[in-house]
Amino acid sequence: KYYNPSILAWPELGSSSRIGDVHFVKVTSAERHWREVSVGEVVVENTVNVVANKTVENGSGVVIEIERQSPPVSCNNTIGSVTVDGVLISVPGSWRRIKYKQTFMETQKCFAIFGSVPNWASGIYTPGVLEFDFDLDELWKEEYLGPNGNHFDGVNALCGDEHFWMVNKPNTPVAGVSLRRKSGGAIAGISTFGKCGMFKFKISDICVLD
Repeated sequence: KYYNPSILAWPELGSSSRIGDVHFVKVTSAERHWREVSVGEVVVENTVNVVANKTVENGSGVVIEIERQSPPVSCNNTIGSVTVDGVLISVPGSWRRIKYKQTFMETQKCFAIFGSVPNWASGIYTPGVLEFDFDLDELWKEEYLGPNGNHFDGVNALCGDEHFWMVNKPNTPVAGVSLRRKSGGAIAGISTFGKCGMFKFKISDICVLD
């Protein structure tokens, strides 16, 4: 399936603005199209103790549900020695951008999302995308994605007790995001890392910009 980009054309790349719950930037031209990926294209890699279930849902396309199978890990003062959970969902091809919806469940003390790979998660998976930047990327339909409201604060990786993945339960944080592909990488896609908690989330509505 092909979709015309629903992105406002700002005068210069990097110009940005929030309109309601939508953050727009100029990222492409009208000549390019978002393409919904097929289930056969999506490759999922996950660390030990993490299970990924890949399905197709009407209206959401390919859906990947991720969940830690072992009991949640409580860190207290031992964050540095705790095993990192991680997932890489890659899509082949020479696409330039990827967009998707991510739904965050349970609680997670340490997280790295939207292309971020902090030191504590290095050496596991390389997502091949640039991490989310408010001036260059899109974010839309944010719900409970801030520590004190719906709007994401732009922090892609954090360990703590006062961020959205800790304080918003029983509400469910969710957002759509688009990310830029790095040049030169053969493998690229969606990554999420976590430790100290119950690693559980869902990815859906995956499209690439060819």
